[in-house]
Amino acid sequence: MKPSSPQHKHYLPPGRDQLVAYARAVCEGLARRRGEGDPLDLDRVNGLAHFLEVASRIQAKHLNRMSEPLDDEGE
Repeated sequence: MKPSSPQHKHYLPPGRDQLVAYARAVCEGLARRRGEGDPLDLDRVNGLAHFLEVASRIQAKHLNRMSEPLDDEGE
């Protein structure tokens, strides 16, 4: 029987819905702080969400390449 290869942690980026919700909250907070009228400028929200999506994918790929094997004993 062939020995199984060691398992590694697998990192996943947040889902699009989570990123859009976070981007919306950030844009609302910034608009309140600056006293701007329209906190939900969809171009800003979508632009920030897209940036966060790209950055989180890059980070997840990096973490997956760098992950070490999991301990079989669960320690």
